[in-house]
Amino acid sequence: MIQQWIPILPSVLLEPKEVIQAFVQDIEVVIWRSEQGRVQIWENRCPHRSVRLSLGEVHGESLICAYHGWQFSADHGQCQRIPAQPTQRVPSTLCSTTYAVAEHDGMIWFGGHSHENQSLDMPQSSSYHHYAGSVHLQGDLTDIQQVLSAWGTQIAPWQWQLTQADLDAMLWLTPIQQDQAMLHMMKHSSHSLADAFHRLQKIRDQIENKQEISYV
Repeated sequence: MIQQWIPILPSVLLEPKEVIQAFVQDIEVVIWRSEQGRVQIWENRCPHRSVRLSLGEVHGESLICAYHGWQFSADHGQCQRIPAQPTQRVPSTLCSTTYAVAEHDGMIWFGGHSHENQSLDMPQSSSYHHYAGSVHLQGDLTDIQQVLSAWGTQIAPWQWQLTQADLDAMLWLTPIQQDQAMLHMMKHSSHSLADAFHRLQKIRDQIENKQEISYV
């Protein structure tokens, strides 16, 4: 069971009608945004033949599987149409597996199965709204968190504030598997994008190469 909301992707990386495959805590998911801008996170598997839904495409407020064209609504993932049976009523129980999702503070958040997130608290909003970049991290998740805590102050389970003389930014960690993660950075508008991304790369190098912490 998911114990807290997990940041999974910066909102700016998901345009309307875009479909993305992702992993979070060993769960393979599909993230997609409808034409009206609603974000969905579902299990990346069509309930018909288990084909990855990330291979499909968005039409309006629905995601269409690439294999047999089954159409699933953004409302609870219910199948709306089966092209091979156009005159038959689709059973209401025929649905994609959906997960709780939220957009907050410039990030898309994963909350596990929809019925599990009733008591989950969203982290407080920050003032860091300018996306600086994301990097893939290879290493033990506990070691990654220790390095991030050396760089900044942990203010939420997957969030660190990086406050240095030349850079004020927020780091968001997405746990992919025990030995993999994604690290995202948001910064203030006053800081250089190139400098911020260089710092993000340096953090990655220190994690993966087990280097001593250096803040320059």
